[in-house]
Amino acid sequence: MEKVNRNEHFIKNMILLIDKMDDSDIKKYIYQTEFGDIEANSLYVKCIYELKNIDNLEGIEYKKAAKDICKHYLLYAKGDMFYNTKYHTDFRKEKYKQLNLDIPKDIMEKFDYYLKKNKDTKKSVILKAINKYIEDNEKNK
Repeated sequence: MEKVNRNEHFIKNMILLIDKMDDSDIKKYIYQTEFGDIEANSLYVKCIYELKNIDNLEGIEYKKAAKDICKHYLLYAKGDMFYNTKYHTDFRKEKYKQLNLDIPKDIMEKFDYYLKKNKDTKKSVILKAINKYIEDNEKNK
C-alpha cells in the first residue's frame, strides 16, 4: 500500500467523493467540515476553502471545477509543485528543534511585560539564556 501524507489522503478522498456524490451533497459535506486553528495553513483546508468559493456553480460545471481544484492541491501535497509552507516546515524540521514550556501564569505575565518594555522577543531572550547556560557549563568541564 502506498504511503501518503494527511493532505494527500484527504484531497484524494475529496476527489472520490466528487465522483460519487451529487453536487448538493458535496457542498453540504464541505460546509459541515470544521477545522482547528492548527490546521488553518494545511493544504487540505486551503482546498476546502477554495471549494467553498465555487458553490455558485451547479452540476457538471461544479464537479469539473471542484476536481480541478483538488487536483491542483494534490500536486502540492505530493510535492510535484513547490509549496512555500511545506518548504518552510521541512526546513524548520531539518534545522531546528522546537522548545515548548509550561510556565506559571504570573511569571509569564511579568516576562511579557518586560519583553514589551525592553522591545525584546521571547526567542531572543531564551536563546541568550540557553547560550549563557551552555557557555557556563563548558567553562566548568
